[in-house]
Formats: sequence, structure tokens, C-alpha cells
Amino acid sequence: MKKWFTVFAAAVLLTGCGQFSPEPQEAAPKKATVKKTEKPLKKVQLGEVTITGIGDSLTAGIGDDSKNGGYVGVVKSKISNLRTAESVAVNNYAVHGNVTDDLLHKLGRKEVQNSISQSDYILLTIGGNDIMKVVKDNIFDLTLQPFEKEQKQYEKKMEKILKKIREYNPDAKIIYSGLYNPFKYVLPELSEIDLVVAQWNGSAKKLLQEDPNAEFVPVADLYSGKNEGLLYKDAFHPNTQGYSLIGERVYEAILNKKGSS
Repeated sequence: MKKWFTVFAAAVLLTGCGQFSPEPQEAAPKKATVKKTEKPLKKVQLGEVTITGIGDSLTAGIGDDSKNGGYVGVVKSKISNLRTAESVAVNNYAVHGNVTDDLLHKLGRKEVQNSISQSDYILLTIGGNDIMKVVKDNIFDLTLQPFEKEQKQYEKKMEKILKKIREYNPDAKIIYSGLYNPFKYVLPELSEIDLVVAQWNGSAKKLLQEDPNAEFVPVADLYSGKNEGLLYKDAFHPNTQGYSLIGERVYEAILNKKGSS
């Protein structure tokens, strides 16, 4: 794995954005010199069908030139086309650059808890930036070991995330869209990252399978062939077409009921 770390590190530094890139995270709160009062909560948008989006840049829709909200927007449009759904409301709290720790912190916010508690569907992507953090922290000694070590922490945090969601809403359907390898086209020699992504996806899938109303949606295969046309100009995020395909799969997961034939 060391043989490709130099090329990989260069790619990270040059691209500057993407699911696996060093993204700006939410600014840390400054130390208060006076007593702070909590900001007024935003009103949660409610509809006949209510969706809450949480996680990182993929759920935020970064790279969608149509400005339709990425795969979340695709899902909203498809549900809106159903005669049974006269109105669909989306509350999206996903943030470009978030890692699992950020999401756990976000789930402590009352506004997010209120939205989740009143939602029918929880759409989630997280983990790509955790992988990127391993790269940055081990840039001069990049082996599989730190990825495997961090994977254990990722599993624990994912378990906490899912548990918190269920505390706020025992009934909503949780749909997690998996990780993919965007380096397939710009740096095809980085085959080891496929193993890392597969292992992390396996961890998430196993946790979601323990919940009768949660699903893991695979997307890695969309980027396993010659589908360069599914990436945004940054060569990392999905483009409008890529989000459309992810949205199709998430929508199918919404329609799917576990245990049905």
C-alpha cells in the first residue's frame, strides 16, 4: 500500500474537495466569555410525507448542477409524484465535510431531534470523510492498519448514531447510502481503497440489518466500471446523473418492505 501513498496524497492535496477529500467542517464554537442563550429553533417543515437528511456532502447534494438537492431531491420528486403524497417536506441537516463525530454532535441539537421525531424517512450518508481523516493523519506512513483501527471506531459511532435516531423516532425508515471509491478513474492504480471501502460498507450494512426498518443502499458498483460520466467536475462527488441513480436506489429502498417477497 505504501507504493501508492505518494500519488494518493498528491491527489488529496490537488483536488481539495470531495467525499474523500479534506473538506471544511463546521466551525467549532468559540469559548463564551458571557452566558450564551440558545438560538431560536428553526421551524421543522412538515408534510404528508416528511424526510430528514443527515450526514455529509452526499446528502447535502454537493455536485448537483440542477440545484435540486442531490439524491434527496430525487427522492422528494418521486414521492411527490405519487397520488398518495400531496405534499413532501424535507429538512436537510447534512453538511459538507462532516465525519461521524460531527453527526453525533448534530444529533444532540433539538431542532434535528424534532425533525427526526416527526419524520417518515431518515436519509443518511457518513463515513467518507472519516476515511479521508485516516489518510491525512497517516500521510507519511499509509498502510491498511490505521484504516482497520479506525473502522472499529466507525462501527461504534455508527451504532451510536443509529441508536440515537431510534431514541427520537422508533418507527421511521432509515436509509443509509453506502461509500464508493471516486479514485477509480483519476487514479485507477489505487486498488487497495476498494478493500477499505468494502470493509467499511460491510460494517454499516451489518448494523443496519439488525434494524427491521432500516436499509443499506449500495452505490459502490455505480462507480466500479467505466462510468466517469457520473462524477462532478471535481472528480469526487456525484454529478446530477450520479445523484439521479443513487436517488432511484434510495426510492426503491423506501418502497421495499423487509420480509416481503
